Amino acid sequence: MNRIIMIQLQTMCFVFSLFVMGGIGVAEISTDKSMDSYSFNVKIENYDVVDIISVTGLGIEISLVEKLSKSSPLIELSPGNIKFRRITLKKIFSSNSFFNDWSEKALAGKGKPYLKNISITLLGYSKNEDNFYMIQRWTLYECFPVVWELSPLRIDSDQDLVESLVVACNGLKEETQL
Repeated sequence: MNRIIMIQLQTMCFVFSLFVMGGIGVAEISTDKSMDSYSFNVKIENYDVVDIISVTGLGIEISLVEKLSKSSPLIELSPGNIKFRRITLKKIFSSNSFFNDWSEKALAGKGKPYLKNISITLLGYSKNEDNFYMIQRWTLYECFPVVWELSPLRIDSDQDLVESLVVACNGLKEETQL
């Protein structure tokens, strides 16, 4: 019981820090290093997923529980269940796609062996030091694909084909390296 409460408190503190920072995305981060630009990398288990062009949906939601106040006609709000948002990963399509393989195996197996952890690392680049350094890492636990999609096929387009993988997860941990 105490462990569950502690996890919920840690998660609520994490949510509060997201609101203070203005949400996950580009935030003003004060470090000793001067960040000239940023990049990110994505690992699914120990597999580096290359050609990722975007990651969206990183966050959590806390449902609201409404209770009628005993002392007045007002409704009191309190935090309820914690829900981890679905993450969308987009990458340039390739014929031997890790996204497609994972989706097919998960659909066929319908079981735990296809739960994977995903690590998303935000990297800053310093021109002065000519290197990348970790700013933030989000680790998503027990993830599984819920949607795999390919961008529209168009004969009149010279744009790359993009595949999207939407994953659900059962946990989120944040690490900061400043």
